[in-house]
Parts: sequence; structure tokens; C-alpha cells
Amino acid sequence: MPWFLKRTWDLLLGAAFGLFLFSRGKGPLNAWLLVNLVTWYVVSSLLVCLHEFGHALVGRVVGLRVFWVAIGVGRPLYEGQFWGTNLRINLWPSRGATALAASTPHLIRLRLWAAVCAGPATHLAPFALCYLAAGRLTTFPPAGDIWSTPAPFAVLLYANALLLLLSLFSAGGGTLTRPDGHRLMQIPFWKEQEVAEYLATYPALEAYEFMRRGDLKQAVARYQARPRPRG
Repeated sequence: MPWFLKRTWDLLLGAAFGLFLFSRGKGPLNAWLLVNLVTWYVVSSLLVCLHEFGHALVGRVVGLRVFWVAIGVGRPLYEGQFWGTNLRINLWPSRGATALAASTPHLIRLRLWAAVCAGPATHLAPFALCYLAAGRLTTFPPAGDIWSTPAPFAVLLYANALLLLLSLFSAGGGTLTRPDGHRLMQIPFWKEQEVAEYLATYPALEAYEFMRRGDLKQAVARYQARPRPRG
């Protein structure tokens, strides 16, 4: 899918969500809107981190290698090592990506599916807690007005819901950056060719890490040694 169609889909999804929020606004706009927008940015950053760390943690538990975790898009703010994994933090926390790879095919569909599922699953607990705090089970969604009053729980709830929608229904990307919803539907039905293609990403990612460290000899050796899927 062309990049502009992906961006258009994401913008339409975000715009629809924004119109929904606007339709619930009550009273004149005031400075609390700015406070709530800043709160939205902060909690979105934390929720994207939680989502990607969910992928990484479960990936490690099931024996996958976590090559890197990227938080947000746009201008780079930080890059370094965290828990033996390359961590990259960018300016806009609208999404993230975690590079997971396996060196063996043992139960690979189940292991990868569990790691992918862990990302969206991290939204369920905050969603439930924020719903109870903001709505008290009287309305759905909670009636917090983020346009003219302080509404931290409602902001957290809506930010969480939007990120969950983007992770499940965003437009598809490359092999490692497809939305979680697409991968959860596809991975259990992978054929042997698709499993072989996924396993081939391990030495490719390893070669990329050597290249980033400046060890071009090892990078070339690892890339040339990667298995070639038949097709």
C-alpha cells in the first residue's frame, strides 16, 4: 500500500475519533483544553512505551530475540541500550515498533502470536481502571469533558482507546511493522514459506546491528549466511 494511503487511513481514523470527542464537549473552550492536550501527549507516550515493552517482555519470555524497540515517530530524541536492547525514542508518540526474531522454528507461530498479542493486551488493564475511575460504570464511554474541564481519567481512557484502535486497525506496513491486528489474524495460518521468510529476518537484523556498530565485516558475513527461503 502506498505510504500516502497509509497516512490518509491513520488521519481518517484519528479525525473520526476527534470528532467523536468534540461531539461530547460541553461549555466554552478554556485553558483546561491545553492542559488536557498536554496530559494526552504525556500519557500517550507512557502507553506506547507500555505497549512496546509488552511485546518485548513476552517476546523474551517465549525465547524470541528483541533487536530494538522504537517509541514514536519523527525527530529522534534518544537512542541507547536498555535491558540489552536498542531503544529509540522519537518526538511524536503516536505509535511504536518492536523488532522480534527467532533463530529456531520450534512453536514459532505460537511464540510470535503471544508476543504480538501482548502489545494490545497491555491496554486492557488501563482501559478498565480508567473507565471505572472516570465513568463509574454509569455511562459508556465516560462523560468526562476534555474540552473545558480537567479530565485526567477521561483523557487517559480516550488516549488508550485510540492507541488500541491504531494498533489493531492501522494501515499495514512492512514485515516487521504491520499492525498487531493484521499479524494476529495471519500468524496462526502461516505456511512453511512464510515461516521460513520470518526466520530469515534473524540474521538480517543481526547484520544490521553489526552495521550500526561499525563492524561491516561481521555484518556482511551474517547477511550472506542467512537462509534463502525457497519460492
